[in-house]
Amino acid sequence: MNIAVFHELPFGGARDGVYHFCKELIKNGAVVDLYYVNNKKIERNNSFFRNVYYYRFIPKKWVGNDWRARLYIDTIELYKLNGLHKKIAQKINSNNYDFLFINGSKYIEAPFILKYLSAFKVFYCHDPNYRIIYEKILLKSLNNLNFLKRNYERINRSIRKYLDKINFNKTDLIIANSIFSKKIIEKTYSRISKVVYPGVDINFFTPKKETKNIDIFYIGSYEKIDGFDLLKKTLLNLPDDIVLKTKMHEDGWISDYGMIRDFYRQSNLVICLSFSEPFGSVPIEAMACGVPVIAVNEGGYKETIVDGKTGYLVKRDSRVLAEKINLLLKNPSLARKLGENGRKHVLKNFTWEKSTKKLENLFSELLNE
Repeated sequence: MNIAVFHELPFGGARDGVYHFCKELIKNGAVVDLYYVNNKKIERNNSFFRNVYYYRFIPKKWVGNDWRARLYIDTIELYKLNGLHKKIAQKINSNNYDFLFINGSKYIEAPFILKYLSAFKVFYCHDPNYRIIYEKILLKSLNNLNFLKRNYERINRSIRKYLDKINFNKTDLIIANSIFSKKIIEKTYSRISKVVYPGVDINFFTPKKETKNIDIFYIGSYEKIDGFDLLKKTLLNLPDDIVLKTKMHEDGWISDYGMIRDFYRQSNLVICLSFSEPFGSVPIEAMACGVPVIAVNEGGYKETIVDGKTGYLVKRDSRVLAEKINLLLKNPSLARKLGENGRKHVLKNFTWEKSTKKLENLFSELLNE
């Protein structure tokens, strides 16, 4: 198979997932070229790709209360991005690829490039929709704005929704990262998708005997959509001496995955509280390290965590969450057993080898057709 891969994803699990998929595909005999957009070259081992094409795009920074910068981002910047995608598509179209494996954009979700590509387009949907324009909890925040800002946001989001749907519907095959995402895609875009779960690097995220000096580990942000309000309420129902470790988006993501792995290993449990998380790499990373996970019973968490066996799924209630946290902290043997089960569960269901095999089978079926 001869495949072109495109992404302009931010640092994080989705972008790493692209590289893991590609590495496994190449290991199985595929020839893969990478095309990516970023403000600077990504420093990582790209040696397994046949060719790597980097396109520079520097977005304007906006930190609030700068209406000129915001207007530029929502108009001229999108126009320039569209032009860049058209240029990249011309380069891709000039080569003879069997498939185009397109991933999301941190600037617009479904990228403009989908409109300009001529070969068969497979779009891996890391998020089931453009959350800032579809997610109800984010739309509610508009009510706190003044009249001008509120109406600007509504118009801007309507335009972005229109562009997103145009781009999204130029896709030939859509792959969702979970059953939950599959349902949202069908509801939002009236499109059927195939499910291929992301994986986890089971040789990197491994259990290790560490001093458990962290009671609870939380990765997220201060935003309501990541469940920070629930975390604050839960802490009121826990002993004062609970050791909580947080890693917040606003403080800058840790680029050293070894450090994240160490936090997992040093923790008695990990909590995941995001609203309607499409999939979530944190639970499977934690379980791969032999750490039990407590998550809200929503979204992709319901597909990765086995309630009562690898951790707990709870309703969005601070008292219920606190009860489960206390249960595990007071019963180390139970926590250890759930962690061991979690590791086995990941090895059986969420390896990159298993995920890529399913993706490869989809590609092979298309080639045969």
